[in-house]
Amino acid sequence: MNQTDNTESNPIVDHTTTDGLSDAAHQRIAKAAYFIWVSEGCPEGREEAHWHEAQLQLLRKEALSNNVGGDPS
Repeated sequence: MNQTDNTESNPIVDHTTTDGLSDAAHQRIAKAAYFIWVSEGCPEGREEAHWHEAQLQLLRKEALSNNVGGDPS
């Protein structure tokens, strides 16, 4: 099965702002970013990096769950 790049319709993807994110997607990213922040010892000034890392983690998790039992290629 061919997989298309659906980043425009993916509620987790938002490259620069929180505009366009659903409340649920925003909450998932915020929670993940918080745990990243805590795991790094609560450093100041890394909010954007933590947010982007959280987005990437959630996208990877979503991609894996969408490919369960499917062709890994």
